Amino acid sequence: MRCEDVQNELSPYLDGALPIEQQKAIGSHLEACRRCAAHLDDYRRIGRTLREKVIERAPAGLQERIRAGLEKEEHEQSRGAPWQSRRFIAQAAALLLVAGLSGAGGWIAATTGSRTPPLAHDVMTAHVRSLLQDNLMQVASSDQHTVKPWFAGRLDFAPPVQDLATQGFALKGGRLDYVGSRRVAAVIYMRRQHVINVFTWPSDPSHPLPSLSQSSNGYNSVRWTSGGMVYWAVSDLNMKELGEFQALLSAA
Repeated sequence: MRCEDVQNELSPYLDGALPIEQQKAIGSHLEACRRCAAHLDDYRRIGRTLREKVIERAPAGLQERIRAGLEKEEHEQSRGAPWQSRRFIAQAAALLLVAGLSGAGGWIAATTGSRTPPLAHDVMTAHVRSLLQDNLMQVASSDQHTVKPWFAGRLDFAPPVQDLATQGFALKGGRLDYVGSRRVAAVIYMRRQHVINVFTWPSDPSHPLPSLSQSSNGYNSVRWTSGGMVYWAVSDLNMKELGEFQALLSAA
């Protein structure tokens, strides 16, 4: 396999989301290629960092409180507790297992759900991951007529690419990335020293995504849909200028 192909699939490879034969082929390549193995280490380090910084930890004493509740309910059950109590015991036992084995992530999933939706988490991870790579871009060019054709044959859609240099947002190039269990286009812009990743893929009319602005761990992101495409811009640029960038890109 080519290094480019392997590096494009590292995220789903880590998730075990690829077909078995492809997982094996990438694994064999990683054993022989130090460069790709280093990229894999970067992915793992990003995952650890995001788990430490983004996911809220389980409340202190959670397991002790659950155990105390279990003991109380088991005592009541021995005295003839109704079926509702028995059902609670089973649910509490499952919760204790989740909290014990999965830690903070399990607690969040079992109670309120992650504060960061899965798709937003994927986008943020892809942005941070790109900043740690040796090459931010697979095609480096300020010419939209060079960047846009590069995606042809690599994706099943044609991502819009705009030159906004005169407005202060310089086009730098593009690459393939992996977000939400699919390949997406990442078009890269610069505002002074701030990298802006614009992730793009076709929108799903049956599941429209509303516009969204959010901040997390020093990064800002804006999401919108236009012309049958989903756009998600992520950067450490301030939200005001990122909003200006969104308006320019939408109007182009």
